[in-house]
Amino acid sequence: MRLFSPNTVSSAMHGRWLVMPGAGGSVRSGGASIDSRGVQPGNIFFAFVGERVDGHDYVAPAARAGAWIAVVEREIELVSLPRGFGVLLVVDIRDALVQCARAYRQSLMSTRVIAVTGSNGKTTTTRMIDAALGASLKGRAPAKSYNNAIGLPLTILNARQDDDYLVCEIGSNHPGEIATLATIAQPDIAVITTVGRSHLEGFGTLEGAARDKASLGHAIGPGGTVIANADNDMLLAALAGVNGLTTFGRGENATLRLLDVRDESSFTRCEIDGIGTIRLTMLGEHNAMNATAAMAVVRCMGANLDAGAEALERLAPPPMRLERSDIAGVHVINDAYNANPDSMLAAVRTLAALDVPGRKIVVLGDMLELGENPASVHCEIADEIIACRGADQAVLVGRWMRFAADRLYQAWGDGCVLWMDSLDGGGAAAAASVIQSGDTVLLKGSRAMGIERVAHALAARAEHVALSEAALI
Repeated sequence: MRLFSPNTVSSAMHGRWLVMPGAGGSVRSGGASIDSRGVQPGNIFFAFVGERVDGHDYVAPAARAGAWIAVVEREIELVSLPRGFGVLLVVDIRDALVQCARAYRQSLMSTRVIAVTGSNGKTTTTRMIDAALGASLKGRAPAKSYNNAIGLPLTILNARQDDDYLVCEIGSNHPGEIATLATIAQPDIAVITTVGRSHLEGFGTLEGAARDKASLGHAIGPGGTVIANADNDMLLAALAGVNGLTTFGRGENATLRLLDVRDESSFTRCEIDGIGTIRLTMLGEHNAMNATAAMAVVRCMGANLDAGAEALERLAPPPMRLERSDIAGVHVINDAYNANPDSMLAAVRTLAALDVPGRKIVVLGDMLELGENPASVHCEIADEIIACRGADQAVLVGRWMRFAADRLYQAWGDGCVLWMDSLDGGGAAAAASVIQSGDTVLLKGSRAMGIERVAHALAARAEHVALSEAALI
């Protein structure tokens, strides 16, 4: 499948043409989309059926946007489609997407595929690797956190034949998922950021999570490289026998060592052995560790180390991952994309390390999918806030954060702790009401909690004040 053509795509997806695309055996530029609004000229449009949207209803808009074929799993109205537009009927669109990506991956002979997994830091590390490699090589990475059986194939299909590299993100919430996704990506380099307490409902134990993450390393064939966190003994044990193991971390046994980390007012200064000092715009020691992993990839690829380090200094954090902003005098650290115990502890410690003039406030939501004993894990967060003096006030949201609130009540008293069941209704505004100009606020919680709504409430409050003041002029 060196280039996209009617014969290669129909063969790869085992489909039947309802309408053969025009121009016979001509080749196309490639790429794929499942959203008609994001279609680029030359794309394949996969008409997925979602909970609220049926892609079969958007085939015509996709064609008008420049797609050359649509892949469908039922017959559709063809009259409105432009001349020469192809429609391929398959049994199952998900399987067709996977099979197409797997076939196309085989054609990327000169592209080194880098797959990134881990309990924390996957998306940030993926962005860092792309930025650092992109300073001296040609390649790409997914624009969003495309790390499942839909997103990963789309990432592969949007690669180009002349790319030097392709960075893929691989996630999982149950055993075996990473190994399955690895058969699609067929990576040359595997990066495992860390193993932590995420999705334990699916994995059962931390050891189970380590085995699952390590399965990406075991998918690497001879001549490949596995880049793993040297500070995680459980992960290293699970990686026993893999090909081409190299490591990064703080410990002396790491192949690439992170020597020092200091959080300063507007950046994090990290010193990496053999690389030098990098000033990251991203907060926290965990992001310094992610940068070390990225530089390990740069070194493995033989790319320019100085250019890679400079690119990391310019890189802004992904949205809602320790993303900083100022809203009407409130310094907001938005880390609300997702949460597990280890990432929440890291975020709390990052806030504690900051030297700021005003109050520090944490707005924390439930951590979900923790398996057994979630109450004690949430109490652990409260204990860390107390131990490291990480905040002056806490707003805690959700069923399980009630246990953390009780622990903080005991230590601080009622005046410094606000607990609420959810941010629905007026909850976000109520949470925002305790925050004042000059405060530094950390927002963190599992994705379903929607803790970023507190930032929206702060912005709405600021807009209301501005309009009220304007009306008085």
